[in-house]
Amino acid sequence: MRKPRDLRFSVATYNVHRCVGTDGVQDPERVAKVIGELKADVVGLQEVDSRSDGTQESAQMDYLAQATGFTAVAGPTLQRVDGEYGNVLLTHWPVLQSCRMDISFPKREPRGALDVLLDIHGKSIRIVVTHLGLTHGAMS
Repeated sequence: MRKPRDLRFSVATYNVHRCVGTDGVQDPERVAKVIGELKADVVGLQEVDSRSDGTQESAQMDYLAQATGFTAVAGPTLQRVDGEYGNVLLTHWPVLQSCRMDISFPKREPRGALDVLLDIHGKSIRIVVTHLGLTHGAMS
């Protein structure tokens, strides 16, 4: 009888609130440190601001991926002229495919789900990142 392969991997989720802590300070470096301390193979992030001016405060997806050594998959829920805002999947595993889904409800803040298929130990594993809520209106 064949022994099954060990498929263990760790997953975490973290609402980064635009990298603003409870102290009101925006600090992407602090968020990157927390992500590293999680020691997870896959991290689902919510409320990531990814604008195009290139600073770590605004290009958060790129900064957090680079600072933590992860590959990032974008799952924006809001598109702006200067960038995106929404969900992100950080992973150490190869990405096989990804799909963004609009799961918004009328008269509520836009919501999305990021459906990512990863190659984990030679198996296709689906991870879905989302951020649910019932806040009225869209974010600016």
